[in-house]
Amino acid sequence: MSLPPDPRRQRPASPWLPPSTAVPPTSPAHPPFPSGPWPTGPVPAAPGARLAAWLIDTLVCSGLLFLAYFAVMLTGLGLTLGLGVIPDNQVTLNLFLGGAGLTGLAAVFLYHWLPTARHGRTLGKLACGIRVVAATGRPPGKGAAALRAVLLGLLGLPCGLGHLVNGIALLRDEPTHRGLHDRACGTRVVRN
Repeated sequence: MSLPPDPRRQRPASPWLPPSTAVPPTSPAHPPFPSGPWPTGPVPAAPGARLAAWLIDTLVCSGLLFLAYFAVMLTGLGLTLGLGVIPDNQVTLNLFLGGAGLTGLAAVFLYHWLPTARHGRTLGKLACGIRVVAATGRPPGKGAAALRAVLLGLLGLPCGLGHLVNGIALLRDEPTHRGLHDRACGTRVVRN
């Protein structure tokens, strides 16, 4: 025969309940492990953190475009002046501008693609403490990161309105806050 537990030595399950009405932690009312679904995987990044990371990445990409423009224009001008030809027609100027534009787009694509494929983050995401993961919880592969970078660039083409639509879609996807480019690539942005 066992003795009843001493109420003075028994700690209440809740601080607001007296010891006599406390429920032992292993009773059927309080199983040892919570029942019901547990949140699995990393915690989704907050929309504010994603916006801050996007703004930082936009500033970095603007700097890359600026550098690419001047690098191509100065190189082209140096080549033409070195050949003794003064560029005085629209065709030469259009070639320089086209080369600068393509170089800038390639730099922006590489900025979004390579760090995302390897580490799951760009400089903006690193500064905000968030990262991109695939369904496995690891950084997306090269293919998914490339598609994500291309789709992110395409969203910015119609005067940035695609980013606005993407932001609205991100806010409406309540549990995971995935944007259109994330859904298409099977990725999501999570906190570190």
